[in-house]
Amino acid sequence: MKFLSLILFSLVFAFKTYAESEISLEESFKKALTNNQVENIKNAKIEQSNETIVQNKAGLYPKISLKGVYTKQENLKDTHYANLNLTHTLFKGGRDLVAIDLAKISNENATINGEHEKLNLYNNVIVLFYNFALNASEVKNLELLTKQSADRVNEIQKRVAIGRSRLGELLQAKAQMAQANAQLFSAKGALSEAKEKFNTVVGVSDVIPSFDIEMKLTPIKLDEVLSKSQNRPDIKLKELKVSEANLNLSSARKTHLPTVDLTSNYYLTDRAGTSYTRTKWDAGVVLTLPLFEGFQTDAKINEAVWKEHETRYSYLDSKKNLESELVSKIETHNRFVNQIESFNEAVTMAKKSYDEALKDYRLGLISNLDVLTALNLYLDAKRNSEKNKIQAIQSEYVLKAASGVMP
Repeated sequence: MKFLSLILFSLVFAFKTYAESEISLEESFKKALTNNQVENIKNAKIEQSNETIVQNKAGLYPKISLKGVYTKQENLKDTHYANLNLTHTLFKGGRDLVAIDLAKISNENATINGEHEKLNLYNNVIVLFYNFALNASEVKNLELLTKQSADRVNEIQKRVAIGRSRLGELLQAKAQMAQANAQLFSAKGALSEAKEKFNTVVGVSDVIPSFDIEMKLTPIKLDEVLSKSQNRPDIKLKELKVSEANLNLSSARKTHLPTVDLTSNYYLTDRAGTSYTRTKWDAGVVLTLPLFEGFQTDAKINEAVWKEHETRYSYLDSKKNLESELVSKIETHNRFVNQIESFNEAVTMAKKSYDEALKDYRLGLISNLDVLTALNLYLDAKRNSEKNKIQAIQSEYVLKAASGVMP
């Protein structure tokens, strides 16, 4: 256990050596929000929907306008007058109220869609953050392999010089070192690429991921995350689509109802050229009842009915797909977690095996090939253990994000 703690500490230390400062996942996400336009887009959409609500509510108020008329007519006196006109819809079958409700749904949709985009950004940051960490871990372990390989070359060169080792063993060690150098070169390139991608999204430079490598992880059950996931933004958006479809269906059905409008005028001047020169005002009520529109109304209602069916089926499917997604992510997470103990044991045993191999080699009991085999076994076990632990931590945050949980 003491040796394992040393391994874990070395991994944390490894991350510190590659940059001037550390950054946590939560800090990365906050900076990514600042570096990207997610919040600004969300706020702009909310303001648009707020103005749409105001526009739709305007239909509940009367409209007042100033009119001026001047008409020349053949064989008749010119007509000219000015008046104030007031028109007001007294009844529209409730379609105006439905329009307001639809605008409110649009406002809620803008808010939730903004959260959905934030969640997508968070998922992207998680992937980039831990990919950066995985590549940093790989580089550090390959640097260790390169150093150990170089140590083997130096030791065997001395032994060859005094006739205690064969030239072939020296060539084996040099081949091992050359291969380690090639792997390290490739790993540094991958690290540089991962760092650049992370910096572009998060908007920072000269930082390295920082997290608790000894974070306690346990297997997760579906029930623990399924209830939380029902409030995930994409599921709420599907619910809003159903509500919107129901309102559109209600509005379509109300097109059969009559419309009642009030119209009135107040004349600021005499209506010269008309028989109403002394009339100062008039008012009237207009009732419009649609009787036949070429089956257009029924077609619109049927279209709205099928649209409601479509959105409801889509919502039900999304809940099934969500459960399937969570099951897959839980299985991935639990697989990583359940391997941690075995990997830790493998590292401990492989390190002991390597130490024993070095002793046996110096006593002339085994060849250098046996030492190199033990060295590769140890470093492969170490690399796989660290990779598995980082992936386990990543899968924990991926699973939380899949439940709709963000910092």
